[in-house]
Parts: sequence; structure tokens; C-alpha cells
Amino acid sequence: MLYTVCRRTGMRISEALGISFGDFYPRLLDDQNLNKLLAKNDLRSLSYIVLKSQLGEYNEETERWSREPLKTKRKIDLENSRTIPICNGQGDCDQILKKLHTETRAFYKITTPAQIRANEGQFLFFRSINKNIASSYLKTINHAFLRGTFTWKPPLRKSSPKTWRAFCSDLI
Repeated sequence: MLYTVCRRTGMRISEALGISFGDFYPRLLDDQNLNKLLAKNDLRSLSYIVLKSQLGEYNEETERWSREPLKTKRKIDLENSRTIPICNGQGDCDQILKKLHTETRAFYKITTPAQIRANEGQFLFFRSINKNIASSYLKTINHAFLRGTFTWKPPLRKSSPKTWRAFCSDLI
């Protein structure tokens, strides 16, 4: 599930793991300008993510995960966020996120608007995987690739970081 979301959205693993209950909106996109741009390409938003932070490090004293600003950002706030529409053609990603959103809502018994606000920091992927497990898995694939025991070769041409992240996600 995590890799499908990363591949479809171009998010880094730490960004995807940091998606919280309050970051995902299982409804149509509110931004009219972005909707117009999507419509020009025959796309429409099924749901969207407003990404404000990414997963940080685990603090053993407080037994909590920290949040870090997105790469190249200095602060965690709405001004430094980015909106990621989940469009038609990305239905599998939309279904995964909606399922995790529903499961998180049920797990924390979230029913009222006050409970939604109180629990908006709960991670969607948190109960199933963490940054260390994902990182370890990627390192294993990378070592196999460097040793020559992994036979598939990446494209040699230069590509954008989003394409490269999608490529790495496809490996898994």
C-alpha cells in the first residue's frame, strides 16, 4: 500500500509515512485554480492531500514520533505545504488512502468534529509500517543492485526526482 501511494503521488517514504488523519481529504479538491489545471488535462480530483510535514525521528523518552518540515522548507505550516490531488487514473491510491482514513477513524473512535480536530495528527500508515522498516527494505534492494545480484537495470537517461522516486517505488 505504501509503495503504491509513493509511486502514484511522487512522495518520498518519509512524506507518505507522515500523512496524518488531518492531511488527507476524502472529497473533491477545494482549490478552483488547481481544478481548472486538472480539467485542461482531462483529469479530476477524487481526493487530495495537503502535506505540511514529514515523519521525523522517534523519541524514546516521550515515545512519540517527531514531525519535520518538508524538504527545502523551514517551517511546518500551511504556507509551506503542498497540495497533492489524487486523480482519476489513480483510483488504487485513492482507495488505499480512503481505506486507511476510515480504519484510522474507527481505530481512534473518531465521530464528532471535535474528535476529528483532536486526532488530526494520527498517522494513516503508522500502525502497519515505519520509516526504519521501509528504509531497511530499500537498502537491501540497493545492496543487491550494487552487488549485481539484482538483474533489472534502471534507465540511463536523466530524469526528474519524481520520476526517479516512481522508478524506485516500482522496484519494490
